[in-house]
Amino acid sequence: MQVSSHIRGEWLPVLRASPCFSPADPSMKVADVAWADAAQATAAMDAADAAFPSWRRTPAADRHQIISRLICSIDQQSSHIADIIHRENGKTPAEARREVASSLGEAHFQAAFLEQGLVESSGDAELRHEPLGVVLLITPWNFPLTTVVRKAIPALLCGNTAVLKPSPQGIATAAAFMQLARDAGLPDGVLNLVPANAGDAIDALVDHPTLRAISFTGSTGVGQRIAARLGSRDVRYQAEMGGCNAMVVWRDADLDAAAAAAASSGFAVCGQWCTGLSRLLVHEEVYDAFLHKLRDRVAAIRRCAGPGRDPDDSRATMGSLTTPQQLDRTRAIVANAVGQGAVAMVADDGWSASTGLHHPPVILHEVTPQMDCAHEELFAPIIAVMRCRDADEALRIVNDSRYGLSFSIYTRDSRLAERFMDEVEAGVCHINLETWHRTPDLPVCGWKDSGRGIPESGRTMRDFLTRLKVVYRRSPS
Repeated sequence: MQVSSHIRGEWLPVLRASPCFSPADPSMKVADVAWADAAQATAAMDAADAAFPSWRRTPAADRHQIISRLICSIDQQSSHIADIIHRENGKTPAEARREVASSLGEAHFQAAFLEQGLVESSGDAELRHEPLGVVLLITPWNFPLTTVVRKAIPALLCGNTAVLKPSPQGIATAAAFMQLARDAGLPDGVLNLVPANAGDAIDALVDHPTLRAISFTGSTGVGQRIAARLGSRDVRYQAEMGGCNAMVVWRDADLDAAAAAAASSGFAVCGQWCTGLSRLLVHEEVYDAFLHKLRDRVAAIRRCAGPGRDPDDSRATMGSLTTPQQLDRTRAIVANAVGQGAVAMVADDGWSASTGLHHPPVILHEVTPQMDCAHEELFAPIIAVMRCRDADEALRIVNDSRYGLSFSIYTRDSRLAERFMDEVEAGVCHINLETWHRTPDLPVCGWKDSGRGIPESGRTMRDFLTRLKVVYRRSPS
């Protein structure tokens, strides 16, 4: 597979390309990528700007027809796209299939919600949701299809044109989406793809004078640097960033359900997701019993050997890390935690002997709130487990973090649960559910350093992607 910039409806010629390999199997080449330079980035923004006047005047019904064809194509090509995600990202085959299904759920919601129209009547007045113009979509590697769909579908339906800048580790998936959009009949220049991994190309995108909005999903550090670069420019900015998500397991909790949720939240996607679980606070009365149940859950996790290597990979429950830097970082987090006094429980059944970027799931227990792993983002197959005595202590520990994305509590005490819902500093909260649980109609709300601007996803995407105009009318006498 060859990937280059897609500008004004055409793939640019590949003159020089770099190979990209599967993180689960470094011998498997996924794609040859021709990385964009600043000139191509500028050309993509110019193309989107040129296409905007015609696209915004296109009747909403016609835009919906094109996007409906695109969604139908994703559905029809779901197995092929899932295979690309599996190979490119290191997810298990099952996780890749679930990502495609989740993406379709997001797309269908946005199509149905925005089909209701961008004009609201209020007596003799109208409230119009009008497109902004050129939108830059910056997507991460951990959900290379979901985040593209989540941003691009509503952006285009609202009448904007866009430039898509995917993560270097999500290029092949984004290219597959781009080709399907082209085949669905999307006019030239309405959506452009820029495979950029160099600072000058990315700077050209962010600094372009026609830019009207950026929707970013990625690390907090990068998100804050983009915000600083925008400065006082009139560019709308939406950022869904990192998390250090916590789950509280109370003494009256269903421990089996809580252990299953903790393992799912902490180790799916190899721990590399914003709403995954980093910290477990367990009531001291059930700490040992719960830890035993969690240990059994983790011991049952089955490593994905890599694309095409194991016919039983369909039963694998955890894939690889996505980059060598992630593997080094995971090892460093564990070593640092042990050095600070934590005890590492590592299930190693052939993980270290694998050739890909695999790391066994790790439970860090006997963790104290003073340790780095108790309040910093992990984004790795690691769960830090702490004891708590009462609700005051648990709330204090949960809120002692610069992040505020997702939270969950397992308890049968509804009054206690509601107290946590009121006092926890997080934007996506759960009672007796996994930290990752969400529905496509509601936004991903990051508090503190987990988010900025109007939250992404759900019904708030229309608010981010449009500006309001009120029209008052009086019939002539």
